[in-house]
Amino acid sequence: MRLRLTENEKFDEIADLLEDDDDKLAKMPFKEKHDYLGLFEEVDLMMNSRLIKMQVEHYMFGYYAARRWESENFWRGGLNRESEYWSVFRNFAEQMSQLEKQQSFNYNNKHFRV
Repeated sequence: MRLRLTENEKFDEIADLLEDDDDKLAKMPFKEKHDYLGLFEEVDLMMNSRLIKMQVEHYMFGYYAARRWESENFWRGGLNRESEYWSVFRNFAEQMSQLEKQQSFNYNNKHFRV
């Protein structure tokens, strides 16, 4: 999953633009943003299915999900943040934002074992 995130040029561009909530995000094609959100929903579904642990999900993807949720420009151009169809992503992003605010991440090797 991490490779899908980092090896896709468009996803990499979105991640860079999210750092400062760049205005260019509002003009990005709907499909690119839709696919990007879909990847994060897949990650959360994997955690909900107990294929990966929440600590791993947070460590590998949490930062990106939190930035996406907070971005005003990302959600412009046809995406409705409050749509029921983004409820999996919304739940994931809110969880990751909460963990980030609590600064509750402590590396523990036992959480990162298969």
